Amino acid sequence: MSKENLDKKVVVLSNEMQYEAFNQKGFNIDEFQVFCDNPRFYSYLQNKKIDYYALEEFNIPESKRKAINAWGCDKAAHWIRISKDRKHFRDFDFASSVFLRFGYILIQMLKNICYAREIIDQYHPSSVIVFSFSKIPVYPGFSGNIFLNNFLFLD
Repeated sequence: MSKENLDKKVVVLSNEMQYEAFNQKGFNIDEFQVFCDNPRFYSYLQNKKIDYYALEEFNIPESKRKAINAWGCDKAAHWIRISKDRKHFRDFDFASSVFLRFGYILIQMLKNICYAREIIDQYHPSSVIVFSFSKIPVYPGFSGNIFLNNFLFLD
């Protein structure tokens, strides 16, 4: 870890709305290490000539990615087994309909724990700008950034 990384201010930007909120609060983007966890937002940052570090799934070591995916699917499948065995939803197949969503959310949550740890361990930030969400969007608009902001806020 290089010394210039230590005690940096950090912000994770996922979309234009967050970028605008960041600017409206009077922050100077040049004083921050900027991370971006949304590939669809990379070109926006590039057009603004903002240096950023991409938080991507492929930055997580493959063995850890596989373990995260397996864990999320296993926990979702375990929930389905329990629900069916206990006949919680005997009139309709509710368990199967939420399996994919439950697995997806668990996997996103763990990946964002990894991103938060990477940011904290590498930068030991003096401050982190986080965003609150009044409404959690549904898939496919759902973003793991909601988890990442919470994990960085709590760390």
